[in-house]
Amino acid sequence: MQDLVRPDIYQLLRHFRHDLLNDLQLLLGHLQLGRSQDVIYDDANKMVARIQAVSSLFACGDNELATLLWYLGLIAEASGICLEAEVEPLPAPLTPHSLLALEQMGNLLLAELSKLDAENRFLYVTISPTSPQLLLEFAPLADATAIALLAAAGGWQLEQTDAEWRCSYVHRSS
Repeated sequence: MQDLVRPDIYQLLRHFRHDLLNDLQLLLGHLQLGRSQDVIYDDANKMVARIQAVSSLFACGDNELATLLWYLGLIAEASGICLEAEVEPLPAPLTPHSLLALEQMGNLLLAELSKLDAENRFLYVTISPTSPQLLLEFAPLADATAIALLAAAGGWQLEQTDAEWRCSYVHRSS
């Protein structure tokens, strides 16, 4: 798994453009080969879903947060981790401290989750203005020492249930 570095919006846009061009070429290939309407429809729906997923991240109104979540999503996808982010519109952008806390915890969680069996590779991120928390939900880890240490040092609250673990952080808006 590659290490996370500060996400660059231009790199993300180049990656996005590349993926969309690949999707369009695949769609054109299906059309040229006379594939069924269902195959073409499925490909078109995947393209629309990819565009809507990025659009929904930026709807939060915090471009730095959206860029970070987009980047985490690409790293997760490359590692076979299902990352879902639910981000509601925020009244103000997150502080640099809150963004750094999310970046550090996201980096560590993705590294740890990539070691799990495929069915346990998931990370759900919820950010809401009504509950000033960054909430991360993930599969139980066999060795959570690194997560617990980062949680304690970074102001995260870590709780474990039978089915999942939750990490919450009270964020501040700037």
